[in-house]
Amino acid sequence: MDSYFNTTGLSKQKFIMDILADEDLVKCLKYPIANFLDGAAVDPTSLLYENIFPTKFVPNVHEDVRSYICMGFQYAKSRSSNLYYCVSEVSLYMFCHKSIVRTEYGMTRPDYMLAHVDAFMHGRRSSEWLGQLEFVGGGDEILDQNGNYVGVYVRYKGVGMS
Repeated sequence: MDSYFNTTGLSKQKFIMDILADEDLVKCLKYPIANFLDGAAVDPTSLLYENIFPTKFVPNVHEDVRSYICMGFQYAKSRSSNLYYCVSEVSLYMFCHKSIVRTEYGMTRPDYMLAHVDAFMHGRRSSEWLGQLEFVGGGDEILDQNGNYVGVYVRYKGVGMS
């Protein structure tokens, strides 16, 4: 099946693979303790659709205490590419239950996740989106009305058309 949106799934998979390749980030997502880096090695694929979602996702507030990374994609018509539609903006949401925000690493758990994600996102370049990805904004977020899940979101926009 040919579709202009075939590259969308590829983009999401590439972002997920980068997350899974970062062993410290995987431990941060897996272990709900302040010293998560002391946890044993984790099979990264066990986090798919448990802690990492290629879509927007809000957990049931009665579920286990966990950390999450989710993503959202915005699309635009491309005139500079043989692809008709490309990813023009990527949003990532990094959040956790409020009881596990504190870490032993000098920053909150969501900020730790953000630092690791930004390391492979900022300046990224690919044919699946419009040019190079550049940080354009973000902020703190409360995800449910009771304030049980807190975190950060960031947006990267395609710039510098390739």
